[in-house]
Amino acid sequence: MSFLKLSLCVFFISILFLSCGKKARDVSVQSTSSHNQADATAIEFTDALNRKVTVTQANKVAVLQGSLAHIWICAGGKLAATTADTFTEADELSFNKEALSDAENLGALMSPNVELLIGGGYDFIILSSAMSAHTKLQSTLEEAGFTIAYFKVETFSDYLSMMQICTHITGDEEAYKTNALAVSQKIDELKATFNEKPSVLVLRTSSGKITSRSARNDMSAAMLSDLGCVNIADEKQSLLEDVSLEKIIEADPDFIFVTMMGADSAKALSHLESTFAANPAWASLSAVKSGHYIILPRALFHFKPCEKWADSYAFLISTLLS
Repeated sequence: MSFLKLSLCVFFISILFLSCGKKARDVSVQSTSSHNQADATAIEFTDALNRKVTVTQANKVAVLQGSLAHIWICAGGKLAATTADTFTEADELSFNKEALSDAENLGALMSPNVELLIGGGYDFIILSSAMSAHTKLQSTLEEAGFTIAYFKVETFSDYLSMMQICTHITGDEEAYKTNALAVSQKIDELKATFNEKPSVLVLRTSSGKITSRSARNDMSAAMLSDLGCVNIADEKQSLLEDVSLEKIIEADPDFIFVTMMGADSAKALSHLESTFAANPAWASLSAVKSGHYIILPRALFHFKPCEKWADSYAFLISTLLS
C-alpha cells in the first residue's frame, strides 16, 4: 500500500468511541497533498518524546527493538529491518516468524548499525524512548531526512496507544479490533472477577543487580496496581532506593513476584537466590511460607505480551487467588 486512504479516517474515529475510555496518545488523521498523489493522507501523532510526527507512507519500515517490532507486526505492519533481539524474541515468544523472513538484521539493540540504518532508505523508523542509545540517534536520523517516532510501552494503555497509531498507519482495521479492542474487553472482564487487595513486592533480578519495582516504572508492577494490589515499594520509597532483605522482612508482603532480566535467566535467578533466598531469614517471610514467592514467566512479564496481554492479567489473578 503506497499511501494511506482518507476513508480510514471514518473508521478510526469510530474506533476511538469503542475504546471504552482507555487513554491513548493524541492521534489525528488529515488529508495532505503529495508530490505523487493529490489525495494522499498523512498520519499525525505525538510520540513518547512529545514530538509531532507525520507519516505519509510506511512501505519500508525499520523497528529498533523486539517488543516494538512485535507490536508493529500485531498492527498489520511489515518489517524491512530490525535489531537482533527481535529474532531472539521470535524464538522465545513464538510470534509470526514469517514476518521476519525478509527483515535485515541491524545489529545489537543497544548499538544498532547506524550505517546500515542510514543506507536502508526507510520510509519510517520506530525507536524506543526508554533507551539512551536510541534517543542519541534522533538528530542523526532527522538530519538524514528520515521520518522517525519514539515509543515507550510499559502499561496496557501504552500498548493500546501504540496500536492505535500503528493501525492508523497500516490501515489494518481488523488488527485493531482483534489485537487491541478484544484484548481490552477481556482484561476488563478479568478485572471484574478480582476484588482483593493483597500487599505485593515486585523484584527485578539480573546476573548482577536486584531492584524493587514500582507501578511507575515496571509493566508487572503496573498490572498488579491496576488489579488493586498494594505495592509495598510504592508505600515505602526506601525500598525503591535500596532494596534489602531487612526492609523486605519489615514490610512482609503477601506476595513476592520476580522478573528476570538479561539473556541468561539462570544466572539472574542464581543471583537472587544467593543474595536473598540463601539467607535463613528469607524462609520466615509470609509469602515464602505460603508458597506466594513467584517467578514470573518471561514471555508474559519480561517481553511485552502484546496480543496476549490478557493472558498476563489472567496469570496474575490466578496466582493472587491461589
